[in-house]
Amino acid sequence: EKNIAQYITRPDVPDGEPGFLKVEQCAKLLECAADQDLTAYVVLSLFAGIRVAELRRLTWDKVKLEQGVIILDGSVTKTKARRIIELHATARAWLATCGKRTGPVVEAVNFRKRLDALRKAAGLTKGWPENALRHTAATFAYAQSQDAVRVAAMLGHSVEVLHKNY
Repeated sequence: EKNIAQYITRPDVPDGEPGFLKVEQCAKLLECAADQDLTAYVVLSLFAGIRVAELRRLTWDKVKLEQGVIILDGSVTKTKARRIIELHATARAWLATCGKRTGPVVEAVNFRKRLDALRKAAGLTKGWPENALRHTAATFAYAQSQDAVRVAAMLGHSVEVLHKNY
């Protein structure tokens, strides 16, 4: 008759510090990414902070290298809100090395297997932080710019969420 779960007090678990990668680890991932056809995945996660699920829905026609932006429309984003992300010059240079620039940005076939192989090749099999690439993007973007509004917009968050989770 009653939902007994409503009488249970939720534990207050303190959030830990967000994990992020070191510059050397990022460089190694970028070096090894092409072997697994994951260059675009690494670049857009690492430089633009795009979520894995968003990347898997993103198509190359929304990546505007000439204009230096990525357009994430509501059908791609987690929050269903459109966002436009400015591409860093380094990200543009790496994306220019991607051979196929039509269809999905991240090929879904064997994605997890290829990502595991990439991490192994880069020597990053242990201690991989949750959402490592996105958290690294947020951490470095905020450290460089000190512009919480801009970084939060890039991630599709509010400033409060940025400060709480990153």
